[in-house]
Amino acid sequence: MASTSDEPSSKSEECAAATTPDDSIVISGMSALMPGCRGLDEFTEKLYNMENLVSAPEPRWKCNHPEAEAPRHGLIPDIERFDAQFFMIHYRLANSTDTMSRKLLEQAYQAIIDAGVSPTELSGKRVGVFIATGITESCKLFFSTRPRGFGLMGGSRSMAANRISYWLNAKGPSYTLDASCSGSLVALEMATDAIRHGHCDAAIVSGARLMLHPTNLIHYRR
Repeated sequence: MASTSDEPSSKSEECAAATTPDDSIVISGMSALMPGCRGLDEFTEKLYNMENLVSAPEPRWKCNHPEAEAPRHGLIPDIERFDAQFFMIHYRLANSTDTMSRKLLEQAYQAIIDAGVSPTELSGKRVGVFIATGITESCKLFFSTRPRGFGLMGGSRSMAANRISYWLNAKGPSYTLDASCSGSLVALEMATDAIRHGHCDAAIVSGARLMLHPTNLIHYRR
């Protein structure tokens, strides 16, 4: 979570802004979901202990295709879990929401808490959301298997950012962008420019990528 402000109008804005004397933009909160790790602390500990996070004993997919074999792969823990009630999402919509979007919501919450701010304090504030993603693998599945009309809201990539903005009741810009491998840096640049040009007072910036189907692995290898 990055932010700046010349004169915060409230205590909550002051916490979110975290200004410096030269009005530099600072990163005040961080969160991450890595292979085999539920947070940055666990990720740091495993790195220091030189643990291999991209080697799992079980096959990634139960697939007989010779090109779908992945001897080295990282598995995100608890990827099937999501507290829809906490984020005020109807259970039918939650069941049709892209897994990546659900995890982005959780990590946005963790980053806000890490910044020392309560999410309720950001309601109505000029907080921007800038999310970098790639291919969303769940969208087509939801349209074909759960035809209740929730696929549009749950599978659209724009909702990766818009869902966070809606949950926070944030009034800043809300973008989901795809810039391939440089997406996270582009999102950070867009958020920095938005703050400096006065479009928002704080920003949530994130990058996410999940590979849930062996077809994508086959395409990448080819």
